[in-house]
Amino acid sequence: MRSNLKAEVHKYALSYLWWIMEPALHFFILYAVFGVFSGGNNTPDYIPFLFCGIIPWFWFSKSVSNGMESIIKGRQIIRDTYIPKYFFPTVSIIQDAVKELFVWVVLILVLLVSESYPNIMWMFLPILLLLQFLLIASIVYLVAIIVPYFLDLKHIITTLLQVIMFGSGTFYDFKTMPEAYQDIFLLNPFALLINLYRDILIYNKPLHMQSILYIFLFIIFFGILGFIAHRRLDKEVPKVLFR
Repeated sequence: MRSNLKAEVHKYALSYLWWIMEPALHFFILYAVFGVFSGGNNTPDYIPFLFCGIIPWFWFSKSVSNGMESIIKGRQIIRDTYIPKYFFPTVSIIQDAVKELFVWVVLILVLLVSESYPNIMWMFLPILLLLQFLLIASIVYLVAIIVPYFLDLKHIITTLLQVIMFGSGTFYDFKTMPEAYQDIFLLNPFALLINLYRDILIYNKPLHMQSILYIFLFIIFFGILGFIAHRRLDKEVPKVLFR
């Protein structure tokens, strides 16, 4: 994993800075479009509000995008020796989590500059980070073992990620929506997760346990599907990769 991280760093002139600059560029684009030109800046504490949406989203999106192709990218290793296929998404997930640690430092600095100072609710941040890590892992394990069989699924997943971004309140407050649509919005587990981040980091609110349990049900659901898929397809994947 360390060698993969170093190799990725050496690909870019900006080295480690690119891990921070990439989500920062997304922030400035979304802030310009939705904060300045579309009036989103009327939302109180909009800069930390937007950061608390973009950074978790960026972690989720990058992890799923990288993880779904992890087995395909490991085909040379698979050709030479047998290795459980869950190894490849595991490495991919951990690599993206390590890179994300640098970005979360930036988020904390933004919160401090915006006068959102540490409070007792911040102690729940590791719980949310672990919850997001498990959500990412449960999804990535499933899609990584399926994508080699259906390569077009990569394009579908990429499109779905964009749909999820717009449906998760990444750059807007869902409470501005008509009440009839808010209930539908809150069926999205990632929307709930972003809301939980904002509650503890900006609004000093306690964790909403029903939201956590709801997200955990999704983790169990995708985790079971991924486990079954790996059990059934693990030794069949090489036949698909090299046919």
